[in-house]
Amino acid sequence: MTTAPPTATMAPHPPTAAQTAALQELEAEFAAPQELLCNVVHGLHKSMDAGLMDMHSPRLAMLPSFIVGNATGSEQGRCLALDLGGTNFRVCEVVLKGRHGEYSVRQQKFPIPQSLKTAPAAQLNAFIADGIATFLRDHALQNEDDGNVLSSSPLDLQISPSLGIPVAADAPVVKQVISLGYTFSFPVYQRDLCHGELVQWNKGFNCPGAVGQDVVAQLQLALEARQIHVQVTALLNDTVGALVACSYRYPNTVLGAILGTGSNTAYMEKVARIPKLQTQIKVKRPDLQQRALEQDLEMVVNMEWGGFDNPCAIVPLNRYDQRLDEQSNNQGKQMFEKRISGLYLGELFRLVVVDYIKSHQLFGAYTTVPDNLTIPYALDTSVVSRLVDDDTPNLVHCAQVIKHTLGLNGLTPTDHTVLRRIAAIIAWRSARLAGAGLGAVVLRRRDRLEASSPENPLTIGIDGSLFEHFKTYRTTLLAAMTEIIGQEHMPSIRIALTKDGSGVGAAVAAIMSAEGSCL
Repeated sequence: MTTAPPTATMAPHPPTAAQTAALQELEAEFAAPQELLCNVVHGLHKSMDAGLMDMHSPRLAMLPSFIVGNATGSEQGRCLALDLGGTNFRVCEVVLKGRHGEYSVRQQKFPIPQSLKTAPAAQLNAFIADGIATFLRDHALQNEDDGNVLSSSPLDLQISPSLGIPVAADAPVVKQVISLGYTFSFPVYQRDLCHGELVQWNKGFNCPGAVGQDVVAQLQLALEARQIHVQVTALLNDTVGALVACSYRYPNTVLGAILGTGSNTAYMEKVARIPKLQTQIKVKRPDLQQRALEQDLEMVVNMEWGGFDNPCAIVPLNRYDQRLDEQSNNQGKQMFEKRISGLYLGELFRLVVVDYIKSHQLFGAYTTVPDNLTIPYALDTSVVSRLVDDDTPNLVHCAQVIKHTLGLNGLTPTDHTVLRRIAAIIAWRSARLAGAGLGAVVLRRRDRLEASSPENPLTIGIDGSLFEHFKTYRTTLLAAMTEIIGQEHMPSIRIALTKDGSGVGAAVAAIMSAEGSCL
């Protein structure tokens, strides 16, 4: 059993005694022993129960997605997908081919200006609608079988004032309304598959005029104002999208997770175990309520686990966590996400490095903090991953990152070892907490786990750069999962990288909706 990150004593240039003492203190602050992981599992299970019972649970939102059952891999069709996430939004044309999960995607990304993340919601939606118009122009949608063009091309263009995206001077002349699946990567209280009210912003967004409002209706207004003939037919969270996309390839999927800029999980829950949903289903679809109970149907539930343990009663709040939270725009919220997600790991690393420079504990070449390290969120998680994953004999890659990205010159090889160690300690806690959380959700569906086998493994779809590109993080996470689930069950579990969950998942959900698999 591994309960602490690998030490730096065997590094090419081991720390001094004073540096070792400082690192041991830091390790204690970011500790994630097995006892803590077990407490996370227990706490998550209690919070899941509370969230499934109460529509306004203060613990976990546990938001029903209104997507019933897993995809089969045989779904076919073509539609647009819109993915609104952290730094970009993405418009895709997705073609589901129905041959054991085959699909094709054409996409275009649009960076979101920082100013729009706090601008009125109407401005953000105008920007998105203009992007959709641009995609229709640049990728004239055409049916490969019969050549029918769904949007006119070429189009005369104008520039949308203040937004800078080319849009059609005249409305696109379309032969039919185009269906769009909307992956909206923020917590939403859904009334059905096509409508949802924003619960709260996260990931650095705070656009007034959106919380409590129907995000689909707001986007639809922006589309209609531009006479863009696109209709949103499915609304889902990015984590729900990861699960649905994974199940299109692996129907025995029980869980989808995002481990990137943000962190969240969705899973398959029995409809009969979602008490807060029963009244809503009974009113809207009494036929489905009866079928759900008779056939033991399951629904995708968006946990919004970033808000787990907001009081910090389970995972201790250290001084760096506290400083990060105090400087955030959502103080006291998303506390689990703030220990895990990629948005925050680089900032935690920066806070520790700045603290060590100011206190003269490390890096004798510096008596003041370099200007580039005084800027909040100046370092992203790629800095942490490149430092930790460097396995070269003399930490060559670390030296390059420290010089060119951190802007620290004149450091000794021992300082390089110390910086790598700081990064490893911070990433270690994140990976173990994420692994414990995933293990907790798998154990929640022990029935599905025990019904699985190495030939038909229970599948977890994971999207996000932390899992995909950070090798040490991935290894640590899987080890923590094994501690929670038990080594004997691991051969019956498949971890599948689901790279395009938001785009493909939205398309699959839209097709499933057309086939009657959604509310």
